[in-house]
Order: sequence, then structure tokens, then C-alpha cells
Amino acid sequence: MLVLGCLAGLMSGCGGDDEETATTPAASSPSSTTSAEETPAAETAKASPDSTGRPDTDGDGSPDPATFEGSLRDSFILVGQAGYKEPAKEAVKMTVLRVIGPFKGFNVDKGNEIIGVKVRFEGVGDEPFDDPQPHAELTLASGAKGKQTSLIVVHGKDPCDNKRLKLKMGKKVSSCLAFEVKKNDEPTELKFVAASGYGDTGVWSLK
Repeated sequence: MLVLGCLAGLMSGCGGDDEETATTPAASSPSSTTSAEETPAAETAKASPDSTGRPDTDGDGSPDPATFEGSLRDSFILVGQAGYKEPAKEAVKMTVLRVIGPFKGFNVDKGNEIIGVKVRFEGVGDEPFDDPQPHAELTLASGAKGKQTSLIVVHGKDPCDNKRLKLKMGKKVSSCLAFEVKKNDEPTELKFVAASGYGDTGVWSLK
């Protein structure tokens, strides 16, 4: 049995250490893959230790979101959606660690495979950062996009577990975002937008 689908789906400092992963085991849900066995980002900005205070350059009454660009193991504090005339209270420090896989034993379309992107999240805002299942966009060398999926594991350990995030300040969680991609189409970029597209954007080069 196998069900494939897309999952729903984080500003500053650099690098970090690995921790363990997080995605959902096999079962139902329209956005899952069973094992074969059974935003506006308004501007580009440099990373800074604390980027929760933002100007309102467009005069819409809300602090501006920002875009941060980096490479593997770079960390950015991504701030959530700001309120009217006040900064966001949710923020997460996100680090992209590495690409892993491909994972064997999952039913995928012919010529495709499942890979994962290991990431680490840390709560850094005044309020908990809450995300049921982090969703990101993976770009491949061909220009195509990877299809994010949840792996449904019937037997054994999930190789790419994408945990729910509910992070109070200082709490860290490692996770793995799984994607179905064409074989031999190299992953080149991962993009994550906080607050379901209304917060900051982090863009990591995977090359």
C-alpha cells in the first residue's frame, strides 16, 4: 500500500550540530507515501543575530518580512507573520544540515526516488512556534520541483521523520523533509517560508 502526497509546511547565525529527524509513519492522510511492503518576502537581507525588529518600508502598518539566502549548515531566524504596527511574536531558527537518501522500499512513480533534507528548528520567539508539518519547496537542477511527501512505514524505522513543531523558546527539534524526485536530478535549493507564506523566507543552496 502506498499513498503519496504533498505536506503542508524557517533567521540568523550560522551552522550547527546534527540532531535526529522527524516525518510521519505510514498510515492514511492524502499527503503520504506508504512503504512498498504493505509570502511575500519583501527584501533580501543579511543574517543578523536578532531580526525580530523590522521597519515598515511599504507603509502598510506591519513590519516587513525579509528573505535570507545561504548554504548548507547556515542558520537564519525566520520571523512569523507580523501584526498591525507590531512585530511578530513567533520566530524560529532554522538550519539546513544535509541531503540524505535515496530511501529504498517505497512505491514511487517509475524513474523517481525519495530523498530527504535534514533540517533543525529552534524556537526563539516570545510565543511558541507552531507548525503541524513543516512544508518547504525543493528545486532540482532541471528546474523542476520535488514533490514533498510523508513516508508511511509499515515495518522498521522511518528514515525521514517530519515532526510537528510546537517550539517554546530554546527548544530544538531535528526533522527530515522527504521529497519524491526524478532519479539523477540533483537537488539544488531549499526554500522555507514561515507562517504559511506570510513570514520570513529562508533560501539555502544545496550545491
